[in-house]
Amino acid sequence: MEKNNPEEFKVPFSPLLIGRYKMIKKIGKGSYGSVYKVEDIKDRKTATTPDSPKKYFAVKKMKLPANRLKIQGIDFTTLREINILQEIKHENIIPLVDVFHINRSTFMVMELMKSDLSKLMFSRTITLTIPHIKCIMLQIFYGLKELHKNWIIHRDLTPNNLLISEDGVLKFSDFGLSRFFASNNRPMTQNVVTLHYRAPEILFGANYYGPQIDIFSAGCILGGLLLRGTLFCGRNDIDQMSQIFKIMGTPSEETWEGVTNLPHYVEFEETPPQSFRILFPGIDEDLANLLEGLLVLDPNKRLTVEQCINHPFFNKSPDSCDPDELPMDDIS
Repeated sequence: MEKNNPEEFKVPFSPLLIGRYKMIKKIGKGSYGSVYKVEDIKDRKTATTPDSPKKYFAVKKMKLPANRLKIQGIDFTTLREINILQEIKHENIIPLVDVFHINRSTFMVMELMKSDLSKLMFSRTITLTIPHIKCIMLQIFYGLKELHKNWIIHRDLTPNNLLISEDGVLKFSDFGLSRFFASNNRPMTQNVVTLHYRAPEILFGANYYGPQIDIFSAGCILGGLLLRGTLFCGRNDIDQMSQIFKIMGTPSEETWEGVTNLPHYVEFEETPPQSFRILFPGIDEDLANLLEGLLVLDPNKRLTVEQCINHPFFNKSPDSCDPDELPMDDIS
């Protein structure tokens, strides 16, 4: 287990933050920066009784890349994430509690969560039942519905970016790559979505795409929950496409109109699609149909988030469990 150096805790926080929050420990690090568990000591000072429960939060210290666009000293992608979290208030979106920008560093104070979905998905000691999977996927679709309703594409939907509270509530996080969209008429970057959850149109270099890329990522997550691993595990873009086409079949103009005109289109050896009921023995026809609808290669044929929520898979026995029935106690 990684040991935290007490000295490094003194670096990220200005006197203002130190006066408000007490450092507990570093809990995460990534390309975006670092995350720390803190106690709200200002809240403790104003508590009505000495035995009032302590309040803990996660503080995300954002890196400030030298070569990226900045607005009033704040990295543009960080500003976009802040704007989205301030705009969207929903049970399945991580709430932004506070923001500090001090000495060229931006600090985002957010709800402290117990874990993320990857811990459940990849655990070899936790059993995930169909009611568990229904509960997880419905929460993902509810979060996507709120985002897409507000014209936002997440653009990096992965198990690591889906946080889970102690009572099993799943919340979307990490909106650094997210983007507002009004139509598909404005070009967007292809450098989005973690490789193993990237939609085929992005892999083929599409500059014009929509919320369907989030739906494909959700399909990869559903497949991962059934497989208890990564559904498409390519080493690079070409290998990732090969992994997808082995299951979904090779695209053609007949199955995906316009695919050969995409900027990075590469012709693959023709492969027929596999049945999900063969790939995942024991799943029923409705679950196989949902997977196919999420992962269909042509984005225009993919299910919408409303169709996902109303899919027959969720309307049949066994019912979805409640979030607090997810096996969170088994996560270390």
